[in-house]
Order: sequence, then structure tokens, then C-alpha cells
Amino acid sequence: MIETGPDCLVCFMKQAKGAIALCEQDSTIQYELLSAVAEMISQFPVSASPPENAARYYAYISEQTGVTDPFSAIKHQSTAYALSREDHLRAVIMAADDPVLTAARLAIGANVLDSGAQRQLDIKESLKRCLYTPLAISHYQAFSEQLCTKPDILYLADNCGELVLDKILVELLLDKGCRVTVAVRQSPVINDATLEDARAIGLDQICPVISNGTGIPGTVLNKTSREFREYFDSAELIISKGMGNFESLYGTPAPLYYLFTVKCTTVRTRIRKEFTGRNLEIGSFIFLRQEGCL
Repeated sequence: MIETGPDCLVCFMKQAKGAIALCEQDSTIQYELLSAVAEMISQFPVSASPPENAARYYAYISEQTGVTDPFSAIKHQSTAYALSREDHLRAVIMAADDPVLTAARLAIGANVLDSGAQRQLDIKESLKRCLYTPLAISHYQAFSEQLCTKPDILYLADNCGELVLDKILVELLLDKGCRVTVAVRQSPVINDATLEDARAIGLDQICPVISNGTGIPGTVLNKTSREFREYFDSAELIISKGMGNFESLYGTPAPLYYLFTVKCTTVRTRIRKEFTGRNLEIGSFIFLRQEGCL
């Protein structure tokens, strides 16, 4: 798990300000809500991961404004964009020497569709770069070899939009003979995918889709549902998409592969400590095996 750091506090206030603006137009009420969030943030435990702490003020903002899904329009826009590119990207993937690797690269590149990130990166540029820029950390070879055993896979989804690229990767894993279950959030938080979002792109038509039982923008195991933990504990391979899942699961003894784009200084700093000498920057693409972190 990544602990909450000083840079996270600044990012929390920026996120809260943006979420409040989506829920409430009155500047006086915005000020009051942001002041209350600032007080909450001052009490956040450093020992908790950033996603677990962030969930607290997102829930508070929704409770106070009555807006349960403030990022709904943004989620739909991201999904519409990804769907408009799906046929072209699928063709690129299928023409590649290694379609699974290319699909994984594009799924990682699409991880910039993250409304809660410290740095907002351009999706079009990211999808281009991920095809020719070397992965900053790559444990793909071990992943590819493990696929030969046709494992039971639990795929931890992250954001809307990128979920369309996740779907293509899932299809290829199924073609390999793997059994795949995708897990999404129980309730709306930022632009993270829920069951409704998964159904909207037909993901539930190709594999089982479950919720993790929480509205946290990550996977905090002791907060998740019993059903989810049963899938997690029995999975032979777990694909963890996105920074929120990485921040909350990093170091967990499980067969995890983390796929994400680095979008904040806290995550960049932590990975640099583990992998010295690597060119790790904001925008770096990561395909990281859990064993490599321990």
C-alpha cells in the first residue's frame, strides 16, 4: 500500500474543488463545502492509502449536495470517445506481432482517462505514445508465460473510457483459454467504472462482471465485499488496472500485475525507490509484477 503523502493533500483539495463545482453552482456554498473538506483532510491518517482517504470527501460532497454521480457526463464522454476509436484500435491490435501485448499497452495508455489524477494527460497523445514508447517497467514476459497455463484471472477495472480497451484485452485473454472475471466499483466515485458502465459497453456479455462492494477509487481489501474477496483469494492471476488500485494494493501478497500510467508525484517517487536507475516520469507506462515490488 502507498501511504498518503504531502503532495496528496494538495491533490485532494484540487479534486474536491473540481467535484464541488460539478455539484453546486453557488460560490458561497462551494466555499463552505471546500472549507469543510479542508478540515476533513487535516484529520486524514497518513497510514491510509490516498484512494481510501479520498473516498471520504467524495462521499461527503455527494451527501451534502445530493448529487450521487457528479462525473456522470465526463464518464459518458470518455466512453463515447473510446467507443469511437474501438474499431480502429482493435485493427491495430490484431495486426500486431503480439496482440496481447499491444492490447495491454493501449489499455495502459488509456489509463490517462482519470478525472482524479494529479496530472491530466492527453488521451490522444497517450494512445499514440504507448505503441512506440518502451514500458518504463515491463514484466510482460512473465505474464505471457503465465497465460500458457490458462489461469483464472480477476481483472480489477479502473476508469470509464479505458474500460473499452480493457474489454479488448479481456477478449484476447479469453481467446487464450483463460477464465476472466472483471471487478468494478459498487457505487459511483470520480469517473471509475461501475456495473452500469460495464454493461453500457457490453463487457458483461463476454465475461462475468462483479462489483468490489465499495465506492472507494481503489481496492482496499478490508472494505470490499465477501464475494469480491473470494474471487480475489482464489484468482491465479490478478490484473490491477490504474493508480488507485496500485496505491491501495501495492505490496499485497497476491499474484498481481499492475498496469497503469504514472500520473502523480507520490506514485512516481515510490516506484523510483523500488526501481532505481529507471527513467520514471509523469506519463511513464507501467506493467509491473507484484513479485518485483517485494
